[in-house]
Amino acid sequence: MKQTKLKTLLVAAAYGLSAACAGLPNEALTVSAETPRDFVYADGTHFMCNGKTFYVSGCNSYDLFTLGDGSSDYSIDAIENKYMYKSQIDERMQQMADNGVNVVRTWGFSNESWHGFEQSPGQYNEAEFMLFDYIMYSAQEHGIRVIITLENYWEAYGGIDKKLSWAGLSGGSHQNRAVYFKSDICKQWYKDYAEHFAERRNYYTGELYKEDPTIFAWDLMNEPRYQDAGENTSGETLRAWVDEMGSFIKSVDPNHMVYAGIEGHGTNYNFGGDEGNPYVYIQQSPYIDFCSAHPYPDEYWASLSPDENAETMRKWISDAHNKVGKPFLATEFNVHSSLDSTTYEKYWRSVFDTIEQEDAAGGLFWEFNTRRLSEFTVMNGDPILTYFKKHAKNMAAKSGGSVTEQGTTTTDPNEGSSSGSQTSATVDGGFSVDSTTIRDANGNPFVMRGVNIAHAWYADKTETSIKAAAKLGTNTVRIVCADGQQWNKTSASELKDIISVCKENKQVCILEVHDATGSNSISDLLKACDYWKEMKDILNENRAYVILNIANEWAGEWNGSAWASGNKQAISAIRSAGIKNMIMIDSAGWGQYPASIHDYGKSVFESDPDKNTVFSIHMYEYAGGTSDMVRNNIDKSLAIGVPVVIGEFGGQHTNGDVAEETILSYCTEKNVGYLGWSWKGNNSDLAYLDISNDWEGTSLTSFGKTLFGGNGGISETSKTCTVYTQTKPSDNTQKYPIASASVWGSTLKLTWNAVEGADKYCIAYYSAGKWKILAQGNVLTYTRTDIPAGTYKLVVGAKINGEWDISNINKRAFTVTISK
Repeated sequence: MKQTKLKTLLVAAAYGLSAACAGLPNEALTVSAETPRDFVYADGTHFMCNGKTFYVSGCNSYDLFTLGDGSSDYSIDAIENKYMYKSQIDERMQQMADNGVNVVRTWGFSNESWHGFEQSPGQYNEAEFMLFDYIMYSAQEHGIRVIITLENYWEAYGGIDKKLSWAGLSGGSHQNRAVYFKSDICKQWYKDYAEHFAERRNYYTGELYKEDPTIFAWDLMNEPRYQDAGENTSGETLRAWVDEMGSFIKSVDPNHMVYAGIEGHGTNYNFGGDEGNPYVYIQQSPYIDFCSAHPYPDEYWASLSPDENAETMRKWISDAHNKVGKPFLATEFNVHSSLDSTTYEKYWRSVFDTIEQEDAAGGLFWEFNTRRLSEFTVMNGDPILTYFKKHAKNMAAKSGGSVTEQGTTTTDPNEGSSSGSQTSATVDGGFSVDSTTIRDANGNPFVMRGVNIAHAWYADKTETSIKAAAKLGTNTVRIVCADGQQWNKTSASELKDIISVCKENKQVCILEVHDATGSNSISDLLKACDYWKEMKDILNENRAYVILNIANEWAGEWNGSAWASGNKQAISAIRSAGIKNMIMIDSAGWGQYPASIHDYGKSVFESDPDKNTVFSIHMYEYAGGTSDMVRNNIDKSLAIGVPVVIGEFGGQHTNGDVAEETILSYCTEKNVGYLGWSWKGNNSDLAYLDISNDWEGTSLTSFGKTLFGGNGGISETSKTCTVYTQTKPSDNTQKYPIASASVWGSTLKLTWNAVEGADKYCIAYYSAGKWKILAQGNVLTYTRTDIPAGTYKLVVGAKINGEWDISNINKRAFTVTISK
């Protein structure tokens, strides 16, 4: 299914609906599992295709475009039989496929007279493009996807030196080449060439390149740099060029991925210096879909041992996953074949074993050929391919997993013929994430105002404490539980009683295990997960009232990378067990290192298949010691686009004061929840953290009085969660339409309920990371026949008081599958 076709047919067929150019406000959502169909796309740190994971075992074969005499272009017959050597192309494709290759990277550029694509500005060589058409055809026939590199930083086959010479400028040196990235005419030539490629119709397949799923990705340039230019070496100039070219290509071809093609050099990665192309910053471009690197560890300028190279690989992968939040693909790698065979294989293992161990998206060695061009050439039958085929088999075994997206339903492709089977969007019965807002089971915003209660140490005082806090106005209590590692295990019956008391007193209940506090051991964290797995049924039955804070202050070290890695494993364990509650994760550094959230939180959030994780900062002296610190840490945490709460704070702490009044007022300004630590029972040396002087709450401490009575305090700002104050709205009172989809063969019919106050409705679809309005009008039904087979992700919205209401859009969305 092609997105452009979908848009055309939906808009054209809308009864009572008119086409609209406006789009729903953007929201960070997982890419729809099957849009566009058969194309590979990036979803978090993985590649996906048709809703299944796609891992790469690939190679470079850069010179495929030269297989032919390159001169016999006087007729179609001559081009097909002399200019190109089809048998050689097919032979190489077959050999690559036989060795486990599923992605090949190859040059789609040359400005030379022999096999040149573009020998002067805008003059495109049809014979050469026909040869490349056959490369694409052969790749398709052999089950291989293709990365097309559009330009070269280096001089081979012309590269940017040739473009500079066309513009009357000098190339050759790094300093001279830097001019290319600012040259308007060079930029325009690049865009013209990229558009010509994407819009071309393949002579052999009849498909436009931009509509051919055989293309894996567009490579903006082979190994771009902005080196020795004397300014903007921190990456601004190259990033601006990457943004501009990436944005342009995606405007022409929204179906395919784009990446920057950089090598990943720099002192952060154990070798190299400033090259004006910082790994993280360049690849954080919103127009770049995945991160790349080119390890050549035994080259003189790197000189890395196999172990050192593996460590560099881990650093690249970690930064790609945790700082950039995108897949990592090593798009070139090799070492000199003159090395002894043991060392040679160790280097290969340092790349491909590490890819498997760190769950990276894949790697491509340099370069597969049918003739020995250099010590980096790999040919069919080379001993190293025995190892690579095993790696490829491992990657193939990992491929095919699914990513479940919360709030969507997928129709069985075999449904929908004459039966008229129907699918409806449904809303889960628990808390959910809506950008930086927490929404309750009724879809209403919920802002926590509450306290922590130490059940694990004062179990006999828990009920009294909950009732007392609720009487003073809290809407949330966070309960300290234990998994048995350090304190007596909180039993299932205790947990049920705690939740029951919370519900009786209209409190949202956050449950946390305290035994792993300050630990850096993943084993301790996973033991907490094991405890929650035992309590799965209790949690799921109460997901409208209970939020799961897996482990209090796990990761005492101020190490964001380790924190992220451990919590991803914990989230995976919880979701794999079938626990559906909203998850809360405390920041690293005993909860006081919010930089772990700023730097790695987005990747942790993306690892949750339900996209239903929020973060917590414990604001004591190191995270909330001053007003500026409070504001800065809240702002930076919210900037990742996920909710954050202040899960603990007091009026002072061991090593300094806490700006508690700013916490109250700024959380109120930003609609951020907060929970004071703790009701009562702190050790004598921490008694100043007590909120109440007695369990019954008849006498508040100084901190307690501020917490409840201060500006922005609980008494002034707490609102009871609507799961306690209203029943779920009926269809005719909801703020948004509930849509149903009926499918008969290739006919789709959508119907939805009227919404009070709505003066218009729209149909929107999800594409390339954004919701886009297809049509709008004032009717409650829509029918279309002759829809191409495929799976479509849709939502129906309502315009109320002049604005489209998109609350909880990720849960309202639904998918429909047309099977014929």
